[in-house]
Amino acid sequence: KQRMDAYLKELKVKVNQLVSRHSQLNDVELRQEPFEKTATMKIKRFLINNDKQSGTNQKPDTKLS
Repeated sequence: KQRMDAYLKELKVKVNQLVSRHSQLNDVELRQEPFEKTATMKIKRFLINNDKQSGTNQKPDTKLS
């Protein structure tokens, strides 16, 4: 777990160096299951935000803020 945290932190730093300020990553999460999608294959972002606020979703293995 500690190695994974270090890897995710390094990945976040590298990505943020390559992209513009408004495209930078705030955090990185590992998910066990893929995102739920609509019929047109778009990620249902509102469900992700609701899960984070209510705490009903399973906690990810690793979260880096």
